[in-house]
Amino acid sequence: MKLLKLILQGFKSFADKTTIEFADGMTVIVGPNGCGKSNISDAVRWVLGEQNVRNIRGQKAEDVIFSGSEVRSQKNAATVTLVFDNSNNELPLDTAEVSIARKVYRDGESEFFINKRSCRLKDIQELLANTGLGKGSMVIIGQNRVDSILSAKPEERRIIFEEVAGINKYKMRKVDGLRKLEKASINTERVLDLKAIIEEQMEPLSKEAEKSIKWENLQAEKRTYQVTASLLKLTSARRMMAKYENDCIRLQSQNEEYTGVLDSISEKQKQLSKETSTHQEVMNAMAHQLADEKAKLEQLRGDYRVKEENLKHNKQELARLLEAYEDEIEAGQELVEDYDSVTQELKQEEVILKELQGQVADKQAQKIQMSKELAQAQAAYATLLQTSQTVLVKKNQLLQDKKYKTIELEKLLQEENKLKEAIERNNVHLVKLDEQIEILKEQYRVKSSIFEEFKKQSDYKESQYKEAEEKRYQLLRDYDAACAEMRQMHTRRLDLKRQDEEYASFSYTTKKILQSEELWKERIIGPIGELVQVPEKYTVAAEVAMGNIVSHLVVDTAITAQKIVEWLKHKNAGRTTFYPLDSMHSHKIPELEKVIKENGICGVMADLLPHESSVEELLQSLLGRVLVADSLAVARKVAHKFKYRFRIVTLDGQVVNAGGSMTGGSLRKKETTYFGRKAEIVSLQKKEKELQVAVEVLSRKKKEQDSLCADLSEQVTQDREQMQTCFVDVATLRERMGRLHNELEHKKQEQINIKDTYTKLFYELEQVRIALVEVDKQLTGLTKVEVPEQDLKSIEKQKIINKIEEELTGLHILAAKSEGLIHERQKELQRLKEKSNFSQNTATQLTTIIKKKKHEIEQIATLLVTMNKQCESAEQAWKKIEKDRTTMEALSGDFLEKQTLLENEWKSVQTQLTSIQSKLMGIDARLEMFRNEENKELEQLMSMGLTERTAEPLRMKGTISEIQKKISLIDDKITVLGAVNPNGVTEYETQKEKLDFYNGQLEDLRKAQVGLQKVVKEIDDAMSTQFLEAFEKINVEFGRTMKVMFRGGKGHLELTDKENPLNSGVELYLQLPGKRTQALTLMSGGERALTVCALLLSFMAYNPAPFCFLDEIDAALDDANVERYGRLINDYKGRTQFIIISHRKKTMEFADTLQGVTMAEKGVSSLITVRVGDYIQEE
Repeated sequence: MKLLKLILQGFKSFADKTTIEFADGMTVIVGPNGCGKSNISDAVRWVLGEQNVRNIRGQKAEDVIFSGSEVRSQKNAATVTLVFDNSNNELPLDTAEVSIARKVYRDGESEFFINKRSCRLKDIQELLANTGLGKGSMVIIGQNRVDSILSAKPEERRIIFEEVAGINKYKMRKVDGLRKLEKASINTERVLDLKAIIEEQMEPLSKEAEKSIKWENLQAEKRTYQVTASLLKLTSARRMMAKYENDCIRLQSQNEEYTGVLDSISEKQKQLSKETSTHQEVMNAMAHQLADEKAKLEQLRGDYRVKEENLKHNKQELARLLEAYEDEIEAGQELVEDYDSVTQELKQEEVILKELQGQVADKQAQKIQMSKELAQAQAAYATLLQTSQTVLVKKNQLLQDKKYKTIELEKLLQEENKLKEAIERNNVHLVKLDEQIEILKEQYRVKSSIFEEFKKQSDYKESQYKEAEEKRYQLLRDYDAACAEMRQMHTRRLDLKRQDEEYASFSYTTKKILQSEELWKERIIGPIGELVQVPEKYTVAAEVAMGNIVSHLVVDTAITAQKIVEWLKHKNAGRTTFYPLDSMHSHKIPELEKVIKENGICGVMADLLPHESSVEELLQSLLGRVLVADSLAVARKVAHKFKYRFRIVTLDGQVVNAGGSMTGGSLRKKETTYFGRKAEIVSLQKKEKELQVAVEVLSRKKKEQDSLCADLSEQVTQDREQMQTCFVDVATLRERMGRLHNELEHKKQEQINIKDTYTKLFYELEQVRIALVEVDKQLTGLTKVEVPEQDLKSIEKQKIINKIEEELTGLHILAAKSEGLIHERQKELQRLKEKSNFSQNTATQLTTIIKKKKHEIEQIATLLVTMNKQCESAEQAWKKIEKDRTTMEALSGDFLEKQTLLENEWKSVQTQLTSIQSKLMGIDARLEMFRNEENKELEQLMSMGLTERTAEPLRMKGTISEIQKKISLIDDKITVLGAVNPNGVTEYETQKEKLDFYNGQLEDLRKAQVGLQKVVKEIDDAMSTQFLEAFEKINVEFGRTMKVMFRGGKGHLELTDKENPLNSGVELYLQLPGKRTQALTLMSGGERALTVCALLLSFMAYNPAPFCFLDEIDAALDDANVERYGRLINDYKGRTQFIIISHRKKTMEFADTLQGVTMAEKGVSSLITVRVGDYIQEE
């Protein structure tokens, strides 16, 4: 590599673009004083990265830019470019020429370029690291450089030797490594602090998580027992409902029949009022007999209907059992399909796992083979190193012998002035150290105060955060409670709506009719309850007054009613009451006009309920004699006044019946009645809307609180980080103060050592000359063994092994995931198998129950045949008596006695009818109670997200009392747990993940620190070896060059601290011919210049630089010394381009090229080039 050209534009006095081309050999730049010669060497120093403007004779950055002349304006920028020949690829760039440029603007902005591409100064320093052109090198020696080199401290002089030894690249790597090491150490401390914070939180979070898990387990157990309790209560309620429904159907039938009998008797009384008493007595006797037979017939018919209903119920139960059996069979089939599917997935996963294990085995085999190859490569490289080391050891031994034979007992006496200067420097340093300690104390006080402020602020923010979290939890609980209540209301409304749509308050027969698809369904007007509108005020009164009538059906004609009756008989679907509109007529009772005017009477029930005109006659017939009163007292008073001829119902549901009987007491819940249900649906819709608004408000508040908590959490984290940073700063200041105190003590001890140290060494060079010649011969005879710097083959093998290990890691992860999936599939198979066994057992049990139920149905059917025959026999007996009674009526004339008989019969039937109605009221109350119980338990199941079918698998063994005791025990355990954080498990797992992450980060950082420390140590070893080798060679060459330069005399170099070569300074020891050893400061200017030249040439002998600039260092030499100076440079110009700035003619005589610098234009430098060889050839 050599310097081809230097291009300047706008740099100092070179206003125009100027290109200076450099040829091989020695180039001498000449010109008058002030023409700008030294600006060339300044330009080279500047483009190579000089940052101190004073070293290039300036005060500020813009001083290097052309400042203008009398006729030219100033430039806005300065550019300098160096162009190198890189044909031998000494620089690591794939170009034959390499250019390095630097540009600066007047605003101070500076740019660097490599091959016209922008780069950093660091990139240029790294590019030139092995060329000897670094910042501390001696390739540019200016007018003031001689004195600075000789008067420099040993530690400062060492920088030049490091550049020549070529260890700057190692220093740069070491600095980078130390910086990374320091950063890793800081990161490690920060991770440790964060880890400590999380570890403090882990113990309470662990307890909260454990408590939360216990709470969830107890709640799940409690839920199972609650489901079991609901199922037991549901079964009990339905069993009782079935019993009372059968009783209710029987009594309703009797009630209808007795009502008909009363109507018939009333008609007969009117007809027989004028008949004689004799006929009445006969008819009365016949009526008694007829009543007995009819009672017997009705009893038989009632028993028959009961058995019929029992048969129907058993058939329904059988159908339900068959449906449940089919469901279980279908569920079992689904479980078998699921089992087969999971088994197939398990087999697939096992195949995948086997493939992954095969790939792992292959990779491990590859790794073993590569490890063997790596071991072989490393062994070969170690053998080569051993051979090289043997030669190197012998060579080093010879060099060491040469050193000790060259340097023997040379007397060194430290001059008193130098000791005084050292003492003075130490005094100044001690004063500075005291000042620095005081400054650090103040900084420590300030930082400690800031740390306390941060701590107070952090504590305050944490308290705010805790309060916000508590408020967030409360909002969350309120929100969940509101949502639960809204869901409960929604479920309740849907359930009520479903009940309404399914005619829940209607009898089985009415439901069957309304759900049929027969043609006559279009002629059904509807149930009476759906044909009226009940104001809220009269809801209770209407419910009591109408009773079971609400489910009775209104049809258009009697023919339609007859068709439906026939259909019911054919379907064996029970019986109900029909009201054909064409046969329903009402009779106005004149007395009602007087009754409704009584105080406290609200009116006639038929008039108080809004309805369509088409059902007016029907409602008047049914409710035209029912009055509504404010209270029971009013009802009793009015009934007594009008001889108990009307039925009066109060607003709160109490009844005064016609005839004087009273019905009253507590009523079933409003929401379980037909009209109450409809009112509740409307009320629930309204409340649901209100709750929806409340939930939205709570949701908005919850989101705001979540955001606030997140912000506060982030602030708390930031405060903790700031507090930690401040804590680290305080600790750093404390450590720095400790270091400064130690340094202060060290300097004081050093001061004592300097005052006490006087060492004398003697050296005799002539006596070892023969020994040196012999050593040189032995060194020449050693064969050099070439050893590559790195074992490239082993490195490549290691890279392959690393890649295989990465692939193995990935395969192991995939295999672990596959094993986890296999384990999950196996667990799923076990679960499906258990469910299948349970399903099979259930199906077996259902089969047994179905067989029993079929046998029971057959027995009831046989009994029904027998009972039917008994009914037919009783009916024939009754018909015979009826026929006899008719005959008596035709023959008898005593109608008065017959009238009395009918009157007594009317009272008897009325008594029985009242008794039946009273029983019906009691049964209705009980039925409603058990319906409420059923609805309550179904709602309980729905609130838990279950249906009756899905809840059955959860049923536990035990009675209801045993289950309730277990629930109470669980409640006690939950109470003992106290307050539970619902997010405890999630928060614990989150913090656990963070802790694992920080542990991983800590392990990575520690590994990185160990690796970096190893790299730094390797760099130190390499630097130490290379520096010592270079130093020994330069030392020998310096002694030889000094002898030639001064025609005798002695000179050698020595490290100030041989035990620590990497931090040791370099001292120059000179004894000029005919003189005693003296301080460098006492030497003349010429002697100093020659000494620097000798040092420079010693450097060139060891590590030749591509070029070297010498700026007028021959100014202080006489002609004879200039001659020696020129000849020595002439010896080295074959390996290094020398560019010398000089006024000496003797120097110009050695030049291969002359470059003349002049100022043809005032203030602007220009260039003239002359190749001396061309003129010599011409001559």
